Amino acid sequence: MLRTENMQEDKVISALECLRLSAEEMELAEKYLSGEASEEALTGIKFRNLISMAKSQEYYKLFWVLFESYFSNKRFEEAARLLHLMYAISAYTCSECFLYIHSFKQAVEKGELQIDRSMALAVYAQHLYMYSYRHSKDYTPSRFILTDQMETLAEFAMRDPAIVHKALQEFDPQCANGNILLYTLYFYLRYNGEEVTGENIRPVQDTGAAVPAPVEILPQDQELLREYESILVDVLEEIFVPNPSVNQAIREIQESIRKGCLQEGQLEGICKKNVDSPAFMAVCSCAFVNYMLSAQLRDVMRVCGAAAPSRFLNALDMLDPRGEFERVGDRLQELFGLSGRSIMVWAVSNLGRGKSNEAGKKTIREKILPAVLRREPTVFLASYKKAKCNVAGTLADIIKAGDPEMYQREVLSQSSSQREQVINLITDRLTCAREAREYLEGKADLTTLYPFRTQLGGVYGGYFEREALEEYDRIFHDEEFFSRCMGLMALGGRGHFLIAPLFNDETLLLEPLERCFQGMDRAGIDLDGQLQIVSLMVDCVYSDTKKYDITHGCIPIFQRYLAERTQEMENAFARAGAVGRYFALLVYGSEAKLQVTEELRETCGEALAEFAKGKDAWREQILSYSQDSSKQVKQELEKMLADRPGWREQVTQLLSSKKAAEREMGIRVLAGWNTSQDRDALQALYEREKNARIRTLLDTVLGRGAGSGEAGSGSGSAALTKEDLVKNLHKGGKKRSLAWAYETPFSPVHTKSGELVSEEYLQALLLCYNSMTKPGISGDAALLAEDLEPQELAIYVGELFDKWMEAGAEAKKRWVLYAASIHGGSDIIKRLYHQIQEWPQNARGAIAADAVQALALNPQPQALLIVDGIARKFKFKQVKTAAGQALEFAAGQLGLTREQLEDKIVPSLGFDEHMERRFDYGSRSFTVTITPALEVEIFDESGKKLKNMPAPGAKDDAEKAAAAYGEFKEMKKQMKTTVSSQKQRLEMALSTERLWTVPAWQELFVRNPIMHQFAIGLIWGVYEDHKLVQSFRYMEDGSFNTENEEEFILPGTQPESAPGGQPGSAPGGQSESGPQGQSGTVQGQIGLVHPLELSEESLETWKQQLEDYEITQPIEQLERAVYHLAQEEQEGKSLERFGGMLINDLSLGGKLTTLGWYRGSVQDAGGFYTYYREDASLGLGAELHFSGSFVGSGVMGGEEVTVYDVRFYKAGTIERGSYCYDEVEGEKQILLKDIPPRYFSEIVWQLTKATASSKERNEDWKAKAR
Repeated sequence: MLRTENMQEDKVISALECLRLSAEEMELAEKYLSGEASEEALTGIKFRNLISMAKSQEYYKLFWVLFESYFSNKRFEEAARLLHLMYAISAYTCSECFLYIHSFKQAVEKGELQIDRSMALAVYAQHLYMYSYRHSKDYTPSRFILTDQMETLAEFAMRDPAIVHKALQEFDPQCANGNILLYTLYFYLRYNGEEVTGENIRPVQDTGAAVPAPVEILPQDQELLREYESILVDVLEEIFVPNPSVNQAIREIQESIRKGCLQEGQLEGICKKNVDSPAFMAVCSCAFVNYMLSAQLRDVMRVCGAAAPSRFLNALDMLDPRGEFERVGDRLQELFGLSGRSIMVWAVSNLGRGKSNEAGKKTIREKILPAVLRREPTVFLASYKKAKCNVAGTLADIIKAGDPEMYQREVLSQSSSQREQVINLITDRLTCAREAREYLEGKADLTTLYPFRTQLGGVYGGYFEREALEEYDRIFHDEEFFSRCMGLMALGGRGHFLIAPLFNDETLLLEPLERCFQGMDRAGIDLDGQLQIVSLMVDCVYSDTKKYDITHGCIPIFQRYLAERTQEMENAFARAGAVGRYFALLVYGSEAKLQVTEELRETCGEALAEFAKGKDAWREQILSYSQDSSKQVKQELEKMLADRPGWREQVTQLLSSKKAAEREMGIRVLAGWNTSQDRDALQALYEREKNARIRTLLDTVLGRGAGSGEAGSGSGSAALTKEDLVKNLHKGGKKRSLAWAYETPFSPVHTKSGELVSEEYLQALLLCYNSMTKPGISGDAALLAEDLEPQELAIYVGELFDKWMEAGAEAKKRWVLYAASIHGGSDIIKRLYHQIQEWPQNARGAIAADAVQALALNPQPQALLIVDGIARKFKFKQVKTAAGQALEFAAGQLGLTREQLEDKIVPSLGFDEHMERRFDYGSRSFTVTITPALEVEIFDESGKKLKNMPAPGAKDDAEKAAAAYGEFKEMKKQMKTTVSSQKQRLEMALSTERLWTVPAWQELFVRNPIMHQFAIGLIWGVYEDHKLVQSFRYMEDGSFNTENEEEFILPGTQPESAPGGQPGSAPGGQSESGPQGQSGTVQGQIGLVHPLELSEESLETWKQQLEDYEITQPIEQLERAVYHLAQEEQEGKSLERFGGMLINDLSLGGKLTTLGWYRGSVQDAGGFYTYYREDASLGLGAELHFSGSFVGSGVMGGEEVTVYDVRFYKAGTIERGSYCYDEVEGEKQILLKDIPPRYFSEIVWQLTKATASSKERNEDWKAKAR
């Protein structure tokens, strides 16, 4: 075997040979690398531009690997020598040698890579420029680099203009490259005082005369400034998509800029022409940073502003290290010649983009828009009248502050148009839109909508409608319209609409909650209906805290109803369902929180007197629930009665009831009080009781309570029943089976009330699992654990797990896995997952499979997520199968398919429906949002974006801050895991044509904040009989649109008679008619569109739309390569297009495993000759044959193998395992033409990726194929 050093030298030589060095140059390079020649000797090597060479060959990948290897192995001296050589050969273009610049940057900053800082800066700037340019071109066309990146570049240059100046000397000033960044950086660092601003620059003059800069440029910098100006003026040619008329106009403009006489009229010829986004953003951004230093740079800005005003303004907002955008926000028109209309279009669009970039929106609201209002009030007013409700409110505020007379004349007196927008939002997707509209317009009574109640509730969502209503109401205070909206939404059960404004982060806002019910009441929703709304609101929130807050926030509202309309409220409570009756108990039994007015005192004196009794209030009503069949009601009543010992007489009377449920209630409450009087009453009942179940309960109570010293120490009959269970479990000396665990002590466990739990009790809990024939969930164990402090119990079973591990993790004691998982909380999850990965590698696959099944029983959501990940991708099939079985079992218990369960367990990670989560430090708080790129952004209370979550400080609440900081770190870890796993699921969904019903799709991709961000970056389709009928996109504002940017209505939600039919067209330009349902809507299911289903025109249209909206797809969808079955392959049974490829077996196996393939059966001498994958949802499998490898080949570094062919078969028909010789042959093979096109394309796509590193073919492979 070759020594590592020799192998590395060979790789270096191979890479250098790709640069076409002459023999003399190669000899010189080898001498330099070996130390035989000095750096000065390299001056004779001819310059090679690696950027232009990179376009024609992939040599640079060899250097990527080399440098990453040097950095990861800390071989910095060799890295520095190779870098000096490459710099001598290619100067700054050697930036192409780095795939990622981070390792290089870090090594330079730490002083590990000993190279000149100016040389390093030239390389770094060039890499940043090329990466940003390519990134913009391929993905997000509306950005170049951001302020943070410019600041990072400044730090790398040590904020020293001299270092930047020296780095610039390596560049050709006639050619735009990374030098654009360095010119920008130099003048930013060199002239960075408070006076360096464009605030005092006089406006653009119609004469075109050059406007002098406000800052004097030092003589030594004037030549450099001329280079800076020249390169940006020259690059203006590149910012436009090639167009002869534009080319001529831009050449004339360039000449005028150079002469200092650019006329406004000259810009008319380039207004709103198609621009090349990356070039445009580069020029615009780099000119803006220093425009105040040069009239020519300012003229460049004017050209960019005329060409693409919105992108121009985006550039100003994105690269602004001076904070200039905020300073001159009110002078954009006069500084850069922008029209008020252009500014308004951009500003309105930005204000409508959710809650991102609050700092930029503040500038828009406080400086930019007021300035447009002052200069062009007519334009501003026109934009206001066209604006959507969520933006119109902001514009109205600006009018109110800037022009009160206009506000009175054009805003307050013209409420009808804004009200119409709200009505449109609310009714557009309703099948009873006409009736709903008439009601909202005040032309009909609420009763006219009763026949349409179900249709009113057939539309998901409500956040945007409620936001629009809130903005309208804030401006116009239209109480009647607000109430009608509340009435309509309540009648339709639109819970998300009703709860939308109720929370500020995690805090319930009582005022909007009260106003919501006031509106419903005013609209005519009766108390029965309002009682149902409480339950609906609770169901619409995820967290238990919010459920609790809403429930208890509604109590004062209904206490007031009870005071004002006592009989009506009591009747409504009596008619309510289980949840309503539970809420009724809370209303009756909670401390009164009424705001007693003189009017209330006069009209409701009797009810107020009842409330004044405190815990004795509403006794008759509360006791009436003693016969209730609802478990929730009974539990609440028992708790309520236990807190009212003054009601002993009434509770004792329950023992005489003919209803067993009432007698049971009385027994449980009296057993809890457990005085001698209570025991006597229970004894008397026992002597006459005939009901077997009640007698058993009494037997337990009296046999373990009367005369026992412990009788009064528990919480009544429940504790006594558990005590009896403990003794039963210990019968026969069963605890001896636990002796191994008690050789060393455990940590103490207490009850929730603080009492120390006995060892006997905890042993009984473990015996529940030890005695099970088939380990799983134990009802007895759950009963014993319910009163224990969960964190202490988690520590206890965690210690049990550790002792079992130390004793060798015996399989016969595998019940420990289940006890530990079920009671071990979140801490045990990581430990179990570690062992699940570890055990199979040590021939303990069976115990790992048990651990997976145990993990699935852990109540924490992340446990099932991990099991889901194992089920989809795990190296060891036994464990993977066990994970699948665990999910199937869990799904079956819930009445779901496995795919549906996987959808259900996607976590929200604490984010609300606005994709936000708040972290409370006590004295301050931070809001974390999820971006469409599935990254988190952090904002402080002022809306300022932060780089990282701050560590707790001295002024913070120590406990809250520490908890919040820990939760944030844990959330980030879970976010990474969740995003990774969901990307895999979406890849699988795309490959296998997973389809969702419309409600299921909405539940997963609209309601879940994580999946919502995935959804808006993908193209979806409506399918009928597995055929694409219509493609659409889910927009960030909650609407849907087609490739033609027309509104799209989801199946089942379209009005019966939409004018002109449903927008959009089917793929390939065909009409999107297809089978219609009775309502006239397209029927079908929703799935991810595969690019092979789209016509070339549709595909390019969708790509352009995503580019226009700056969307980066979370998975490779539209750019996914598509593969079709060739004509000559139609009748074949095996796919041979990969045949003969030579590839390292470790590379092949590693990539296939990552893509979801598995090693085939291991045969003689540990050899295996296939990889396979099966997709159960399609009932298909694919098997790749190759020349073979053997288990453990990785120890030898892998060897070259030959790929043979691919065969398709029916999933589940091939026997696999050790020494199984079953293969896909003969009748088991499926003809290639019978494979669904999407599945065929996906298999070829995966294998193309897996074999990408193959450079050679064995043309005689068929002769060797088995």
